Amino acid sequence: MGIISKLLGRQKPPADKKQSDGIVSIPPGLSGPMIGLVRGIMMKPLPVSPERLERLKKNADDALRKSLEAFKPGSEITPSEIASSLLGSAGDAAVSHVIRLLGHNDRDVGRIAGDMCVSLGMQAVPELSRVLKAPGIDSRQDAAAAILRIAAAGNRSMPREITVGLAQLIRQENLRYWDVIAIAAAALGEIGKDAMPDIIALLHDESYLVRLAGVAALTRMGDGTALSALQQARRDETSFTVAEAIDYAIGMTKETAAKTGGISE
Repeated sequence: MGIISKLLGRQKPPADKKQSDGIVSIPPGLSGPMIGLVRGIMMKPLPVSPERLERLKKNADDALRKSLEAFKPGSEITPSEIASSLLGSAGDAAVSHVIRLLGHNDRDVGRIAGDMCVSLGMQAVPELSRVLKAPGIDSRQDAAAAILRIAAAGNRSMPREITVGLAQLIRQENLRYWDVIAIAAAALGEIGKDAMPDIIALLHDESYLVRLAGVAALTRMGDGTALSALQQARRDETSFTVAEAIDYAIGMTKETAAKTGGISE
């Protein structure tokens, strides 16, 4: 079907062919291994030379050096792999600097920063909730995509400000950025029951486009709770377009739940 399948099918930002020009901008206040971290994710993903790997090890503290020892000189190591390894050791100290790179005008950098937020997991969530309210649409898109992936990895117990922020993002952008709406809706659906108050609120929004996003979120959930909410929404819905999308979503949800044993036929 047209609308709902298209919405559900657009859960990742579209690829952007723009490449980094190799210019590295280091945020103020960074030193030592953190400079290596930011440099790594802002450079083209070319193999790291043995000499550069040794320089990184020399500048690292004991914890970071141990992390870097896993890389063997001469192997196909990319800067982003080294950056991710450093980030695993740097922990909370790295979060705010990585978050600043979400929405970077080089979309490759933004996506790598998103990958690193995912590797941080729940550590990154408080900062991501703030980015959802930021003015830049690329930053908010990258933040929503990172939240989606963190939730999909099994971290579904999100703070309320995350689900509120995702729902607000959908309301703000419902006439402009369908890619962003699809990502935010998928994230709400992946979070699941903790997001239900905000999903239900979307289903009662005056904008039919916002209601469609709520339907997409429930379809992503795909369980008995989602099915009950979809059936109630179908009884209340007055728009033919949304009603058609709900009928499609109910069919998809029944099929998914039947396969997983979530609903008895």
